[in-house]
Amino acid sequence: MIFENGLYAFAVGLLIASVLQWRADRGAGTPTPVPLRAVLGLAVLVIAWASLSAFSHDKPLRVLDNLFRLLLMPWCAWLAWRTGESRRGLWAGALVGISIAFCIASWQMEAGSLRAGGNRNPLVFANLILVLLAIALTTGRVASLRSAKVVAVIFTLLAGAAIAFSGSRGSLLAWALLATTALVFRGDPLHRRRRIVLGGVAAALVVGLIAMSPALQAPLRLDKVSSDLARFAAGDADSPIGARLQFLQLAWQSFVAHPWQGVGIEEFGQVVQQWSGCQARPAMGMCALEHAHNDLAEWAATLGLPGALALLAIYGVPLALFVGIIRRADPRSPNLAAWGGVAVIAVYLWCGLTQSMFAHAATATAYALFTGVLLGIALHDAEPAA
Repeated sequence: MIFENGLYAFAVGLLIASVLQWRADRGAGTPTPVPLRAVLGLAVLVIAWASLSAFSHDKPLRVLDNLFRLLLMPWCAWLAWRTGESRRGLWAGALVGISIAFCIASWQMEAGSLRAGGNRNPLVFANLILVLLAIALTTGRVASLRSAKVVAVIFTLLAGAAIAFSGSRGSLLAWALLATTALVFRGDPLHRRRRIVLGGVAAALVVGLIAMSPALQAPLRLDKVSSDLARFAAGDADSPIGARLQFLQLAWQSFVAHPWQGVGIEEFGQVVQQWSGCQARPAMGMCALEHAHNDLAEWAATLGLPGALALLAIYGVPLALFVGIIRRADPRSPNLAAWGGVAVIAVYLWCGLTQSMFAHAATATAYALFTGVLLGIALHDAEPAA
């Protein structure tokens, strides 16, 4: 129910490591930290409410697949905490992932693809690159400051290029915000004003590069933004931007009509099909979409107010745990894993404005996996040295 396709190898490794660690822990009597119990309780409550919705609407168990992946959060957190998983290993893995994503995106564009996506949804591809970049910019610490800056710049540019090739405009804007934030707030506070100026210059250069490069303009479809908005204002929602705006309206109407239980898990596609625009024009492209392309709208419409609160808890509970660890840490030795967790959640909050992040197996798994691992590492690093 939790693993499929490319995650089989990860599943095998996770199971083996868990069994070995469980055998090593037998008889140790080490109490489980409160944060691990908190995320376990969170996952169980979310799955329970979604299960109630599935059963009440006669849905098969497979509709719960992505939400069951939330159990990876406490599982991976426990394993990373007990094994003392290396933060540097996670950081190095993020750099490797960005490099591979850039190579895949470059190869696809060279082969004539309009949008790069690694043979999957280009938006999911871009979102995962953003998550890797968030980890790379927050969890690593290179021996020399100059080397750290060089590594950060190189992999930020590689990630930005791969995201641009994917054609995800929202993810590209998130990339710019993430890169600017990392540039401004990392390093010596005395030089922060200088870094703000450099960030502005870098942003201007990126905008100029995109404006002068047809190879980047084509996948990003920047020339379509104004026409999409004009079409929506004229009553035609069959465009990427128009569909998202229409979905927000449909989600709100569904929530108002069913505020406590929603229309049912995985039922937003039926809401779209029943919309008058889809009944009048069945060939409209947006009518084939089954999700609201907004996290909060999706959960509120399909699972009601408890669903909306559950989504806020999915992000809010780990965020509060990471912030608590950061506040308790010595300012001279910041808990970088906790900062990485905050960055990953910030990426999901941003991307969730234009995507249904838990409607896709890859992004649902990545959230549970990375927040869990980062929480476990942060807890281990926060423990006093033996």
